[in-house]
Amino acid sequence: MKKAGEKLKSFAIHATFVLIVLVGLYFIVVYSASITGHAVLDEATAKAKLESALESSALFGQVQQTSICVSINEPDQPLSLRAVKTSAGWTVTETIGFCNGLDAEDIVIQFPGYDSYSEVVDNPSPRAIARAAISRDFEILPSRYIELGGNVICDATFKVKYCGALNTMATPAQLIEGDMACCIDKLTRSQKKMLEEHLEQDNFKDEIGIVETPGGIAGLGMTTSIIILVVVVLAILGGVGVVLMKKKGAVPAAKPEAVRPAVPGAPGAPVTGVAPAAESPEVTELRNYVVQAMGQGYTAEEIRAHLLEIGWDQATADNVVRQAQMQQGQQ
Repeated sequence: MKKAGEKLKSFAIHATFVLIVLVGLYFIVVYSASITGHAVLDEATAKAKLESALESSALFGQVQQTSICVSINEPDQPLSLRAVKTSAGWTVTETIGFCNGLDAEDIVIQFPGYDSYSEVVDNPSPRAIARAAISRDFEILPSRYIELGGNVICDATFKVKYCGALNTMATPAQLIEGDMACCIDKLTRSQKKMLEEHLEQDNFKDEIGIVETPGGIAGLGMTTSIIILVVVVLAILGGVGVVLMKKKGAVPAAKPEAVRPAVPGAPGAPVTGVAPAAESPEVTELRNYVVQAMGQGYTAEEIRAHLLEIGWDQATADNVVRQAQMQQGQQ
């Protein structure tokens, strides 16, 4: 399933669509303070509150048609809720399992139990949702438009349902950077050139771990790449843009070291009279991302650990975090 550089299937594609899920989930828990309980659940109340929450969702308000399956896999009292939006509005019904089936639902979200769901509901901040994802307190399962491994099927139906919402969230340039050019009806000459340059420069791979199999059959966990998604949520809500979605699926073939702040004469400092090498665009982008993440409350230790996990070496991670801290201190 990994096909680097083909058909615009990068992590950004997956992040953009899964972003709809995460932002929608964020608004659901914001507007519904108590969809379920820790032990005893009133199904009728749960359905009514879920429907009310979805109707209040600013993000899902931009989507005209969708189906969402929420599965709460409590051993003693499992519950599944299927939410369908049509031109008449939202309808929430109680069902079993994965509603009409994984292939029939646009979005499938699974919680291992009521306690894990309540933890998200009690503290519905984007950061809490990220921590819940890392802790496997919920999973995004393969569904109609999401393949195992994270591939998004950007077919004609997907475009009708979701591209309108995505176009309101980003400019055409940002959609190209985010590998969602399929949502642009007609590329201008400059946009075509931008797309060509983007495809030439980037070599993306599908992310394994964004989408789970039911019950964890394949052992694919939701890793800290979800942190990237939540940063994107905050960035889009703050008007920063989709460009922050870019996370390479593999270590770049010739990834440069970040520029080290050096004191003349100190070990590693440039020789006097020789200009230091310019910082590469890739490292600049990485440093800007770190600054954004710090601005959203992530600690240096959390960010450094995440950079190491996705393939950056220790020296680059340390230097970029240090430079971001210095940049924040000057602001």
